[in-house]
Order: sequence, then structure tokens, then C-alpha cells
Amino acid sequence: MRWLCDHAVDDLAAAELPPKGAKTTYLRLRQRTLPLLEADPATEHTRTLVRLHILNPRYEGGSVDLRDVHAPWVTHLAQQYLLRLAAAGASSARSMTVG
Repeated sequence: MRWLCDHAVDDLAAAELPPKGAKTTYLRLRQRTLPLLEADPATEHTRTLVRLHILNPRYEGGSVDLRDVHAPWVTHLAQQYLLRLAAAGASSARSMTVG
């Protein structure tokens, strides 16, 4: 709670929290749920962690993690390709493999 008093809620999304520790458990849980609040199928493909069930409700889950891609143009290309695959109805396994 002390951290939230010193920072804004928007800072929580970018905060580098330790992977373990009782003092930051609540913050880590809140940090994981923040992206769920902004689930919008029209903009989901622009994220670096693309949740496939938001792109296409037919998918049962899964995500494509593009956070390790360092070139912005490659990230953009992969995001657009994932959007096209979801619109075409490709399987979630194929989308995760391609991503």
C-alpha cells in the first residue's frame, strides 16, 4: 500500500517488481490484472503480449509474447501478421507458433 501511495496506478504497469517477496505480492497480483482491464479486440494486436482469445473469441486461450523482439519494425510486422491470422480463423496453435 505504501508503494501505491508514492506512485500512480499507471506506474504499476511499468514497475519492475521482484519475483518473490511477501511485501510485493499484492502489487504483483494487481500488475497482472491491469492488462485485463483494457481488453479491446481492435487494439489487442498492438500489445507486446498478444492474448489470442481477445483477438478471436473462438480461441480458448494462449498468448504470443513479443517482448523479447528488439526491432520495432519486426514487432509491428509480427503483430500485423497475428491480426491477419486471427481474422482468417487460423488455429491458436498456428498463431502461437508463427508468433
